[in-house]
Formats: sequence, C-alpha cells, structure tokens
Amino acid sequence: MNSIFQDSPRLRQQLSEMQTALLTLQESAHEKEFHALSGRLAGMKPISSAITTEHDKVQLTHLQRKAEDLQAQLFNALVSPGVVDLRRRQPLGLTAETELALRSERQRALLRQADELQLEVARLRAARTPGGSVSTELGAEFPSNVFARAYAEKELSLVGRLRLPAGSSSEAVPIVVGPSELRKIHQSLLA
Repeated sequence: MNSIFQDSPRLRQQLSEMQTALLTLQESAHEKEFHALSGRLAGMKPISSAITTEHDKVQLTHLQRKAEDLQAQLFNALVSPGVVDLRRRQPLGLTAETELALRSERQRALLRQADELQLEVARLRAARTPGGSVSTELGAEFPSNVFARAYAEKELSLVGRLRLPAGSSSEAVPIVVGPSELRKIHQSLLA
C-alpha cells in the first residue's frame, strides 16, 4: 500500500541517530554493570572446595565409578532376571535348583557390594566432615576423626569454640581442657 505521506530525509536521519544513541547507551550501561560485577567478584573470598587434595578427588572419582557400576549391575539384575525353567535341564547342564542358588548368591553379592560402598562413603564423609560427629542411617552418631584424635589427646590444646546462648553476648569463647574435662563436657551435652 502506497502512502501519500513520506517521512522527510531529515526525520529518517534523526530517527537513525536516536536508535544508534540508544544502543550506545544500553551498551555502556551493560559495560558499567559488567565492570561493577567483576569488581565485586574479584573482591569476594574464594570458595573453599569440599575436595581439598588430589587424593580426595581420586577417591571420590573411584567411589562414583563403583556406585555407577553397582547401579548398572542392580539394574540388570532387576530388569532382566529371566525365568527359571523347572521342567528340564539348562543347556549348560545347570539344574533349576542350581540356577536359583546362583541367582540368590548373585543377589547376596550385590547386597554385600552395596554395603561395602555405603561403608566407604561413610568413611570418606567422616574423614572430611569438620566438627564432632558423623550421623548414620541407623540414627547413631559417631565421632569424626578430628574429634576422636582431640578426644584421645594427652596434652591440653584448643579443641574448638563453643557458642552457647548466654544473654546479650554470644561471642565464641575458647575452651582449653584436658581429656577428662572434655569427656565430661561431651557427656553433659549429650545428656
């Protein structure tokens, strides 16, 4: 459709210049925001990784592989168990009873592998967990390695900071105690 009215060349030029100016303003605002966020990011403390050593990375990767392998084995055992033919012998000379016994032995082996993997994960968590204890699925809590070493120490040393709600002041107070005092404090807190 042809229009009777046409924009003047000067108006078209002004519109083009305004669009260019608007784009330039937006780009400069984005650039300022980028520099401000980069400055804030550079000023932040680095995030301490939960994995601290190369040995921890290797151990964690090993546990992940074991878990994936166990998951694949469990999937195969659950999805394709096969039907035992109780009427005749199998081609390999296995009887139905022998095949059932082998299948139950495979199930027990998978359960043992799952338990061992769970134990290894718990040990890794206990070794890497800061603080006093590591909880288990049974609801029991066991002391972490750091706490057990501090609990068995013969010398007096700073074990940790204890923060108890006490009125208006809630600052941490270092407690230097011996093994017997530490046991008493531990027992009184658990009671």
